[in-house]
Amino acid sequence: MANMAKSEKEKKVEEIFTGTQVGLMIEVFEDKIKILGEGFDAKIEGLEKRMTEKFDDLEGRFDNLEGRFDRLEGRFDRFEAKTEENLEIVKKYLFKVADDLDRIWAEIKKMKSEPEKIDFDRIAELEKEVEHLKKEIAKQGKLIQMKIGA
Repeated sequence: MANMAKSEKEKKVEEIFTGTQVGLMIEVFEDKIKILGEGFDAKIEGLEKRMTEKFDDLEGRFDNLEGRFDRLEGRFDRFEAKTEENLEIVKKYLFKVADDLDRIWAEIKKMKSEPEKIDFDRIAELEKEVEHLKKEIAKQGKLIQMKIGA
């Protein structure tokens, strides 16, 4: 009998949901849910389109940035090469100055070791060379400062 009672309940429920206000409400809800689903689909398609456009725009911007970075890299490479070239010039100059100073210092040491053979004319010449070197170093220092913008 329990099976029959269940079967009768099921029949009653079917009767209630078909042809009644509840049944109509369910149909209306189904229609509204379908409309909402279609609206969401349209919104999602629009969102996907906008996102694709934005990504395309960003990709274009990154391509532009990549070109700018390539140009900057080229400028840095040229700057590095020029800096190395300038450094070599400065090093050669400093080595020459150091050699001149070493030669002068060696002559002074030799004169100090033999005071009785001091050549005062040569000392005057060495003093002039040292003064010339000092002026040349100052001049080159100013040129270097101007060149590097210090």
